[in-house]
Amino acid sequence: MVRGLFIAPALMHPETGGTMRRHILALVISGIFLAGVPAAVAEEVPGPLDRLERSFLDLRIWLWPDDPNVRLARANLLYHLEELDAALADYDRAIALQPSPAAHMRRAQARSHHPDDRVRKGAYDDLAAVLVEMPGFDRAIDMRATMRIQDGAYDEGIAEIDTLLESYPDADMLMRLRGDLSEAAGRSADMRDMLVELAEKQPSPSLLNHLCWVRVTRNIELQEALENCDAALAEAPEFAEALDSRGVVLLRLGRPAEAIAAFNMALAKEPDMAPSLYMRGLARLWLARKDPAEAALAEADLQAALELDPEVEEDYQAYGLTRQWATGG
Repeated sequence: MVRGLFIAPALMHPETGGTMRRHILALVISGIFLAGVPAAVAEEVPGPLDRLERSFLDLRIWLWPDDPNVRLARANLLYHLEELDAALADYDRAIALQPSPAAHMRRAQARSHHPDDRVRKGAYDDLAAVLVEMPGFDRAIDMRATMRIQDGAYDEGIAEIDTLLESYPDADMLMRLRGDLSEAAGRSADMRDMLVELAEKQPSPSLLNHLCWVRVTRNIELQEALENCDAALAEAPEFAEALDSRGVVLLRLGRPAEAIAAFNMALAKEPDMAPSLYMRGLARLWLARKDPAEAALAEADLQAALELDPEVEEDYQAYGLTRQWATGG
């Protein structure tokens, strides 16, 4: 009774009554919708539920056409249903009503999948809007760099990453994207030169390790690579990735026993690091050239690495670090 006495006057109020009646209408209708969904349908047939949710969101937009959250919710559903043009119309309206990094990021995602290249490239504007508010947002940075590679706009992508590296010099993701852009542009040496310059200005363990890794995976300047790893470990002795990189350099230099010691130290810090297990397996295959007993240990490491990461062998084949190479074949 108390609850009824509280609600009834509010419903009659000239300013709040209309809004409350619409809220109650939406709750009642949504209850009718949800009550009619069998559990089996909810669990096994997503299509009808998508249509149900679409109908419910259509109703909510009819009731509250200028609610940006409702617009955004329907846009997300339409994108999921691959109705890109309808989704973009709702994203446009939501952003016009209340711009936000989340809304711009969602619209960028939808635009990036549009078959019309003019619409697709509008994603760059959304990503720029996101990065104004959140300069270090990794998803936006990654997506923009990926689109630059797809569009062959390597110089623009590299310039954007270099600008970010001035503020975030230790960001592994930025260095990875810079490397991807340089590789796609056919300028592998650019990445090394950029890292050398950054490491001279600010020789952090992360940068030094990344420079070591770039050198060893390209099989160039191995002595300098070892010096980079040693410098990184002098600052951070328990840096597992640098221990792993050092092991790879030592193996490239033909020092498998020392490489195994480095991989052992890396695995002591991170026991499930598949790359270290894989490379320790290759180092043991190298030793098995003279000591056949090492072959079984090598196979155990290689299998353990593949169980943790089924793609690890393929990744290292790209660097020329293969079983055949390790056995001298």
